[in-house]
Amino acid sequence: MKKLLYKSVDVMKLTKDVIRSQPSDKTIETVITNIVKDIRPTHIAISIPLDLDISGASPRTVKDFTKKWVDTIHKAGVKVLFRGTFCGIEGIYDFPKNVGGNRLPKETWINKIDSYIRGNPELFSDGDIFAPLPERTEGIFNDSTAFLPSTGDGLQANYANFFNQLFDIETTAFQSINKKVIVGLTANNWSEINSGWLNQSIFDKAKVVAYDHYGINHSPEEMDADLR
Repeated sequence: MKKLLYKSVDVMKLTKDVIRSQPSDKTIETVITNIVKDIRPTHIAISIPLDLDISGASPRTVKDFTKKWVDTIHKAGVKVLFRGTFCGIEGIYDFPKNVGGNRLPKETWINKIDSYIRGNPELFSDGDIFAPLPERTEGIFNDSTAFLPSTGDGLQANYANFFNQLFDIETTAFQSINKKVIVGLTANNWSEINSGWLNQSIFDKAKVVAYDHYGINHSPEEMDADLR
C-alpha cells in the first residue's frame, strides 16, 4: 500500500471565521499540539483571508494572526496548507462582493496573490502548500454572479486560464523569495469535476486533481468511488 504524500486537517472555523474574535495564543497552541499528537498530519490547513486590512480584527492584526498560526504549526514540526481567499470575492467582513457588475479585472486578483507572496516571505517555509481561492466555482455559472467575466472565450475557458495563470505567478513569486512552496493544489468543488465542467487544462497544468468532496450519502464507499 502506498503511503499518503500529504495528510492535513483544516482549522477553518478557528481561522477564517474569527478575525474579529480571535482565539488566544494558548488555544491556538493547544489545538495544534492535539492535532499533531492525535492525527500526525504532514500539513495543517488555515483559511485566514488574504486581505491584511480587515477592520475590527482583534486582538491581533490579520498579519499577526496569520503569523501566530503559521509559527505555531511550523514549530510543531508540520507544514502549512494555505487556503485563504479575498474578502471581496466572497463578500465577507463588510467587503463588497466583487462579482457580476461589481467584479474587478482578473489581473487585480492575480496581482494581489503575487503581492501577498512577495510581501510576506516570513509566513512561508519549504514544504508548505499554497492553495488560495478554494471552491471558486461558487456563482461562476452566471455572468451576474461570477467573479470572472463571461466575455471572450467564455466562463469555462476564463476560469481555467485564470487558475493556470495563478500557477505560473505563484511559482515565480515563491522562487523570488527563495521558498520551495508547492502550488497548484487549489481545491475546486467535486461536482464541477464530476460533471466535466472544469477544463482539463487545469489538471494538466497542476499535474494533480484537487477538490473538496461533500458527497451525498457521506459513506467511505462513495468517497472511494468518486476518487477513483
